[in-house]
Amino acid sequence: EDKKRASDTYYYRRGQDLIRKPLEDAEILLLKAGNSLDRKEFEIAQNFLTAALEKAGGDPDLQARILYSMQLMQFEQERYGDVLETESRISALRPRVEFWILPHALVKQGQAFARTGRQAEARKAFERAAEYEEFDFELSLKNRIEDELEKLDNKE
Repeated sequence: EDKKRASDTYYYRRGQDLIRKPLEDAEILLLKAGNSLDRKEFEIAQNFLTAALEKAGGDPDLQARILYSMQLMQFEQERYGDVLETESRISALRPRVEFWILPHALVKQGQAFARTGRQAEARKAFERAAEYEEFDFELSLKNRIEDELEKLDNKE
């Protein structure tokens, strides 16, 4: 229920933003990347994401959305080193609207650490993500963090 409500709220806000201003080139490239990702065309998606990042200028919200899409793709491809590097780039940003990406990226970082046997670092990433408050998809992410921490507890 929370996940659906959170998605509805997020997409309503994104829709309102898109109504107020036309799509920028970087946004169009991000959409194209998303379409390519849906078809598992990773190389094409990477090219679109790289181009989108180059055109994003100094917009930290747009940069965060692009980098998070990149991180999700890297995770799906099991490129865990790249997932960790991309999280560092995301955490250096200060998005105002897309603040929710910061804890989500940390969870992906924690999952990458866990899958490479770095349990202590995974735990730290999950705990850092749990410190965030008042962001989109908060309840569902907090539940996922609890699940991930429980998996780590069961491995120890």
